[in-house]
Amino acid sequence: MIREYSSLVGVIVSAVYQKLKHNIGIEQDAQKSAPLMPGVRRTESGMTNPDQIDPLWSRIETGSDCEIQRVALAELRRRYLPYADANFDRELQLSFGSCFWEMYLACALLDRGFPLVPKSKRVSAGPDLCIGVDGNRIWVEAIAPRAGEGPDAVPALSEGGWIPDPQIVLRYRSAVEEKHGKWLKYVRSRIVSADEPYLVALNGFQIPHGNNAFPDEVPYQVQSVLPLGALSVTIDRETGQVLKEGFETRWHIQKKSGAQVPTGVFLDPAYAGISGLLFSSAHPLYLRGTDIGSLSHLHNPNAEGQKSLPRGWAQIGREYWVEENQLLQRSLPGGA
Repeated sequence: MIREYSSLVGVIVSAVYQKLKHNIGIEQDAQKSAPLMPGVRRTESGMTNPDQIDPLWSRIETGSDCEIQRVALAELRRRYLPYADANFDRELQLSFGSCFWEMYLACALLDRGFPLVPKSKRVSAGPDLCIGVDGNRIWVEAIAPRAGEGPDAVPALSEGGWIPDPQIVLRYRSAVEEKHGKWLKYVRSRIVSADEPYLVALNGFQIPHGNNAFPDEVPYQVQSVLPLGALSVTIDRETGQVLKEGFETRWHIQKKSGAQVPTGVFLDPAYAGISGLLFSSAHPLYLRGTDIGSLSHLHNPNAEGQKSLPRGWAQIGREYWVEENQLLQRSLPGGA
């Protein structure tokens, strides 16, 4: 509160303050800072602890070095709002990572010319995104898994040391399982038809090392659904000659509890309801302008008929598919 040392000074200060408040929106409560994006204010209703605000949201909202990111995110939000849930702005502040991935993914699809169906014209209880093409629908469920909790959690980033590949793959595998369960519910509720394409879209920026597979390795997201592991080389001890090289076959990952988690689910007909995976390494702190880059696309070899999307469907990025028991890949135009 402004302290009045004299009535004259008090009048002058009050007038100046009101002028500033009118012109630049100064709030009396410091917690009500300027919004990250037009129309988005800090959410307070229903919150009992200010720590519920996502720390990454706060970092971008207040960071003096995040102006480029704020501009880019504001544009993503503007374009995504017609396809978002009614409470999206509130969730944006509480679960920023997941909401960022939904916005980014939607804009990536729009930039490829895919006509998204606005939430006002479809069942809001369904998957995150719906593409309407020639009267047909393609459903997309987005998820940005975190590091997890307990003994199988992915440890925080540190310089040097060992990258915990099995734990990273487990986080993606858990995300796929969650979205497969949702597909079953959507089908039972008749929101999604069993023969409609249904994609699971993964982003691992919230997992330490989550997008750090080297270019010559199988991406972690692919390892979570196909029985492929790390690069393996067999060398003759006497001659030093390379006898065999390739990727190890890995059908399961063992958790600390001893439980075996299957990683070949895209070869299991029970998971044929998932048409494939979309995945990206997009990170909100590394956005530069509104160029949203590329997506990778893995086809599920068990998806058949209408559920199977044609090769090249994603248009930009890297594409993976299984042919004669081999994982093949190619770079689509404009892909990395």
